[in-house]
Amino acid sequence: GEQPGDTEDLSGHPFVGPAGQLLDRALRELGIDRSTLYLTNAVKHFHFERRGKRRIHSKPQHTHINACRP
Repeated sequence: GEQPGDTEDLSGHPFVGPAGQLLDRALRELGIDRSTLYLTNAVKHFHFERRGKRRIHSKPQHTHINACRP
């Protein structure tokens, strides 16, 4: 994934929100057990804009991506 979403940021785990549910369905259809995979994001923090009480995903900058490279 590009970066954690709001749900992932709050839980501290990758792919547990809507994108994770879609991923889980795709993996099941392919017969792949998610526990055998290492899932991560290109950027480890949730870059967002606040809109009222909501935190809306904002595209990470190149510096954010470069900071997370091995």
